[in-house]
Amino acid sequence: MKSKRLILCSLLAILFAMFACSEHCNGFPNELTDYLPYSQGQIINFVNEHNDTLSVQVADNWKTKPYEIKLGCKCICEAFYEFNFSVIGNYMFGYQSINCFMDATRILYDGLLSFYISFYPINNIDIYTMELTDTINGVNQSGDISNIEIIRGKGITSFSDKNLNCTWKLSEN
Repeated sequence: MKSKRLILCSLLAILFAMFACSEHCNGFPNELTDYLPYSQGQIINFVNEHNDTLSVQVADNWKTKPYEIKLGCKCICEAFYEFNFSVIGNYMFGYQSINCFMDATRILYDGLLSFYISFYPINNIDIYTMELTDTINGVNQSGDISNIEIIRGKGITSFSDKNLNCTWKLSEN
């Protein structure tokens, strides 16, 4: 009888230790979502100086929700916010999709916010900032896509395409 009680108490102690010893992770901070203020199904239009229009639609998006990690697991709280845009119509400009990914993991630890923007299949732009200003600029000297501008409350407002020799700007229409 004592051995059953000892085994039961040991199991309960192990279960308690497994679930009680955890750290709460807040997920992606809501106050940063307005850098990419898009919603599922939304259509965004960009126009270049040749009056060409590039239309993209938010295909899917997700954000890290609050969760728990076990203490001692050598884990860190991570926080991501991602959008996938599908190009509407033909691919005459060379883009098939645009993926925007914000990583706020390091902002929790050392104040660094990073953006990763992929113009598939052309190239990627990585932006790292410690200054959360209303306008964030990213420059990629080596790729076809460069000089991207992100404005808080509007999202991506412009980017340059060296291959097409044009600048795409967010259409206000």
